[in-house]
Amino acid sequence: GRTFPNREIAHFLSRLAVLATSCRQRREDDFESTSWWEFIDAAEMSPAYRKHLARSTQSLVALRPEDGSARTVGSIYLQLLFGQLDPDRPAERVLDGPTSDVWLDPWAAYLRDQGVTIHTDAPVTAIESDGERVTAVVVDGERATADYYVAAVPVEVMADLVTPELERAAPSLSGTRRVDTAWMNGVQFYLDRDVELATGHAVFLDSPWALTAISQRQFWADHDPSERSNGGVEGVLSVIASDWDTPGIVYDKPGRECTREEAVAEIWAQLQAHVGTDVLPDEARVTHLLDPELQQGEDGLRNGSPLVINTVGSLHHRPEAGTAADNLVLAADYVRVETDLATMEAANEAGRHAANAVLSRSSVRARPVQTWGLEEPSVFDPLKRQDELRYNLGLPHPGEASHDAWRLARSIAP
Repeated sequence: GRTFPNREIAHFLSRLAVLATSCRQRREDDFESTSWWEFIDAAEMSPAYRKHLARSTQSLVALRPEDGSARTVGSIYLQLLFGQLDPDRPAERVLDGPTSDVWLDPWAAYLRDQGVTIHTDAPVTAIESDGERVTAVVVDGERATADYYVAAVPVEVMADLVTPELERAAPSLSGTRRVDTAWMNGVQFYLDRDVELATGHAVFLDSPWALTAISQRQFWADHDPSERSNGGVEGVLSVIASDWDTPGIVYDKPGRECTREEAVAEIWAQLQAHVGTDVLPDEARVTHLLDPELQQGEDGLRNGSPLVINTVGSLHHRPEAGTAADNLVLAADYVRVETDLATMEAANEAGRHAANAVLSRSSVRARPVQTWGLEEPSVFDPLKRQDELRYNLGLPHPGEASHDAWRLARSIAP
């Protein structure tokens, strides 16, 4: 049955309509500086509204609605909505086999075939600069020089590599210290049976640790996990936990404070609490693999690979792919791109912009790499142009008049 009033559904849709018909500049200025919680008036609504329409961001992008920018969260909501409404476009895409088999290994093989040398276990410990450009990088204790440098490292790593000299050469890198991160880590359960929880991702809104899961084998037509396990493994259940700050149901403490073993037990118990032990019995588990980036510390877990999150105002701290240093470009998920969220797609888009930056700065004559923006229905274009005129005149979006009236009515008769 319906869990919240029609008037709240109508209000939520009206807020999405304002976003869908707003010009780019309004989104990047006004909505970037407003939280999703505030934008959709979650504080004034029912608990069900807050749970299903506001806090669902925690499971999807490890982002509290009180912290996430309305521009980012709203844009992703629109993309999800448009995807559901378009019969010619899949609403969700997943790999058709194990990630290494169908993506990483073939890609590495292609790069090697193109003459690329890949050095593994070779950490970058310094990026040297003369204040105008990059002069060298220190890799595994040795200096390396090149014509161009592509920094494809996580934001927290890049922030540690920024020196005063490098910041003078590329001032936009100063923002890397102000980009926020959160925990979004997972575990793979290997089962003696194939448990199909859903045809796609399952979202467990009531789970304390904001779990999402996907049963992989249904999408792996050409990959049989039993062939790699002497027949012992028939199903693979991948689970992501996006809230490591809320106490769990087994040990009554946040994931950050758990041991690795406790974290696995907690995630399994929260899954069972939702789907039942008849669907997911203990005896179905063969083994598991918790994200190796979660390492045991003295007072809990340490995360070696946190996720970039789009907090209010964070867009203005994220650098473009091409920096002011003419031989340094950035290719990572924190770079300012259309995809926006820290995803494989965002990293891919950043890489494309980085490649184009190198092409434009070098003597190489080659066609630029193709890039794409997020698609929105063209029916909104005239309204966006109208709003652009209003924005340039300092006027609010037309839809804000009804929103102001709604706020007034709520203040008079809450």
